[in-house]
Amino acid sequence: MNLIKKIIAFVVLGTFSATQIASGQEYQLMGQRGAPAVKSATDQPAAAPEPSQNLQTSDWFLAEESALSPVESDVIARSEATKQSQSSGIASVLMDTLSRNDFEYERYEFKDAVDLLRPEYATAAVLKDLQAEDLKQLVNLGFETGILVLHGEIVLFTSGSEDEVGVLPAVKALTDKATFISHTHPNIYSAETGATSSRERDESIGFHPKEGPSGQDINEAVEAPGQEYVITHKGVYAYNNQGVLNDGNPYSYEWYLQKMREAVEAEKNEKNQIQARADLNQFIAEQDRYNEASEEEQMTFRMGGTLSYTSSLKSSNVTTLPGSPYPYLTAGSSAATALSNSSNQYLLSYNVPGTADISGFTISFDNASTASVETQSITGLTYLIFGLKGPNTSVKLEIVDINNGKDTFTLTNISNSSERFWRIPVSSISNTLDKTKIRQLNFIVGQANTTSSTRTGTLYIRASGLNTNAPSRPVVTSSVPATTNQTTLTLSGTKEANTSILINNVAVVARNSSTTWSAMVNLTTEGNNTFNITAKNSISKISTAKTVTILRDTVLPTGSINIDSGALYAASQTVTLNLLASDSRSGIDKMSFSTDSLNWTTPEAYASSKSFSLPSEEGNKTVSVKYYDKAG
Repeated sequence: MNLIKKIIAFVVLGTFSATQIASGQEYQLMGQRGAPAVKSATDQPAAAPEPSQNLQTSDWFLAEESALSPVESDVIARSEATKQSQSSGIASVLMDTLSRNDFEYERYEFKDAVDLLRPEYATAAVLKDLQAEDLKQLVNLGFETGILVLHGEIVLFTSGSEDEVGVLPAVKALTDKATFISHTHPNIYSAETGATSSRERDESIGFHPKEGPSGQDINEAVEAPGQEYVITHKGVYAYNNQGVLNDGNPYSYEWYLQKMREAVEAEKNEKNQIQARADLNQFIAEQDRYNEASEEEQMTFRMGGTLSYTSSLKSSNVTTLPGSPYPYLTAGSSAATALSNSSNQYLLSYNVPGTADISGFTISFDNASTASVETQSITGLTYLIFGLKGPNTSVKLEIVDINNGKDTFTLTNISNSSERFWRIPVSSISNTLDKTKIRQLNFIVGQANTTSSTRTGTLYIRASGLNTNAPSRPVVTSSVPATTNQTTLTLSGTKEANTSILINNVAVVARNSSTTWSAMVNLTTEGNNTFNITAKNSISKISTAKTVTILRDTVLPTGSINIDSGALYAASQTVTLNLLASDSRSGIDKMSFSTDSLNWTTPEAYASSKSFSLPSEEGNKTVSVKYYDKAG
């Protein structure tokens, strides 16, 4: 009886999922001598079935030991008219039967469940428990498996896909409901097993060493401080969207199992095996759709990931990148982040005191100063090879294309005492990226890449072929007076993107992606004030200077006036004004006159004499003059 219950508990998942496939791969249930379950009707020819019975009620299903098989085309035709009503009826009757108090479910022993796992189609089982020896057996299977805590139950499943189990759409929908998420990376992915040489390991089709979570795993992982787990032959790596935790080192199987059991215990009051099985049925239905889709319809996932250094490489092996890309600080880097370079080494002074802090070095094929987006193809390269040295234990490498598609590698085992080198095969980068149009590479340090004692430090990154020229000289486009009587003045102009503006070696505009700038300057000196305006790029290279000199003149001019060379009387209304003025700074510029000190003539060019018409009334007349210097 126990054996029968175990078989029923497993096959229920596959059968219920079949009734839920809206796109219509019809199934029939076969007796023990019937054809084995297959991925789809077109994957392999169906053997002529023994006399069989269509699934009409869940009672018949629960009473039999049955396997799933696609039905023959004539059965599909006969059932088409009643498919909709039967599907909904089967689902509801089945779930009603599963809910009966008098039906006892048997959770699987691991040894029984693992015998039912298949790489060619989606399978799932609810387990009693897991042990360390069980994990070792899973990583030796040769295909990925997932382990979840779902509604308080331990669930073991496969996807039936060659893609990574942790990033498939149906799996992601399932893990959204789980409180504990993990999957295996089989031994065939290990750098220490599989292909017989490092060259074979790197260049084997569809194969790449994975010592921990892949870049795609990290891209899709839960947000920090949450954790997911990947089980390997070395142990269990914990990670989240920030990267690999525990300084990039694996935990023991026993540690992982304790975490899993804690998750089960936390849900003991909400344990719901019926709901867990319903969710697994839905997963199998959705995964079957994915597996049966054409290659063009499926997403292509990569098999890269967490990489350690290659000891045989040296600085001369570093890849010379095409297109002379620009070295920039990564957008969103903490305020204390700085970047400089020495030859082909780029010094990233990182500072990540907070969990959300990052410091990053961007290699950009896109010239941020232009309106268009420039890219470069990396398809002509076999590898991307970089050197690293620093106190942080790892760094996240993002590869971004023109569509903002992203693939991620975590480069581990960085040393603070010697430079090491990492090699990323271009073939291992996700085919979802347009490798002919790569926009940038980002080296990012976050808290997950450091320890409590290395939240700040300097990471040396060796990269070749970058544009290390100083930025172009900034341009001043605003009107600049030669003289002024003001004590402040606003200057503005254009600059290269991702540069700061320095005036007399003091930063007045922080580094930003804009190509325009504006800054207020203080004219502190009476007389000439000289401003040397330079641009500074992300690697601290400084442009030649644009020099602006402004004369500040706040001293009033002096002068005198008399009428008709000092005559006491004027016989005519028209007189000659005798004028004399001086200014020690900018010089005399204009003059203006008034006979009532209220109304003044329009300022005119300074002259030593001027013909002037007095008011027509007889009597004493007063003429006043204003002298203007060139500062206004």
